[in-house]
Amino acid sequence: MEFRLSQDQKDLVEGAAAFFVGECPPAVLRRLEGGMCEELWSKVAQMGFLGILAPEEVGGLGLDLIDLTLLVEQAGRVALPLPVVENAGLAVPLLAQCGESELLDKVMSGSGRVIVVHPAVPFVNHAEQACAAIICKRERIGVLPAAALRLEKVNSIDPLRSLSRVSYDAWHGKEVLVGEAAGEMEKQVFTRAAVLTAAELLGLAAGMIEMATEYAKTREQFGKPIGSFQALKHHLANAFVKLEFARPVVYRAAALSPQTSKIDVAVAHAKLAAGDAACFAAETAIQVFGGMGYTYEADLHFWMKRVWALQGLWGDRDFHTSRLERYVLADGAALGPGQTFE
Repeated sequence: MEFRLSQDQKDLVEGAAAFFVGECPPAVLRRLEGGMCEELWSKVAQMGFLGILAPEEVGGLGLDLIDLTLLVEQAGRVALPLPVVENAGLAVPLLAQCGESELLDKVMSGSGRVIVVHPAVPFVNHAEQACAAIICKRERIGVLPAAALRLEKVNSIDPLRSLSRVSYDAWHGKEVLVGEAAGEMEKQVFTRAAVLTAAELLGLAAGMIEMATEYAKTREQFGKPIGSFQALKHHLANAFVKLEFARPVVYRAAALSPQTSKIDVAVAHAKLAAGDAACFAAETAIQVFGGMGYTYEADLHFWMKRVWALQGLWGDRDFHTSRLERYVLADGAALGPGQTFE
């Protein structure tokens, strides 16, 4: 498998990184606190980020999941408080596949948001501003207007995620797919969501390592920067290595076809590796910042709480570990170099 990024992908990463760092500094995070920044959302749409997975013939960029994975990773670096994964990664490809052109145009232009209600996730992010919902339920996929939804606000450990429990009395909308095809699409939604969540975890880990490294260069004790002490230097190096080992695992899961037989185990591996890297980066950053890193006064807490929230989203650690166990322990499993995760 080719793991090197193309020049177009490198340009995408560079452009996205510059955009997110410039438009979403920590001051923006502190101003929002669970709200929605419409101005920033509009800028994200103008950049074309929301239509990455939509075909060019309907106004999208016609790119693939690996490209969106690279973008979401950069969004994670700044703890972007917007539902990009939910709209660009889940709603847009579903709307394109179902031929819902009017809603697709709204999402890609930033003038409307569509939530995806999936049985694997009980709470939906930023549902209160949605104009419609795509419901995935028992081999049925339908589109409901926002008026048909009931929302019950739920507290999140991440102050920048606005969660709601979504319910409805009946479909009162348009059923777009049923049967086996709907079940396959529902599975693909889970796969995309888990991969993109892993990508966001990579970005969060990178952001925390950068933040802690910068602090270690400037904070002094005993007349020297604390980063000069091996106790911290080695911890930061270990966090960086863990992140670098997790990144190709996530890229591999994003690059695989959804129909590949090993897609489930690849996604499980990606979510576990990215989650472990992000948790280790958070623990390391807290140690570098000392007791202050845990407090509201330090920007680090936004990144750290997002990691905790995403760890349990689209399959928690137990769920993905169980998937790996079933694969490894199965009779006749292809194990070893070049086979287990080839």
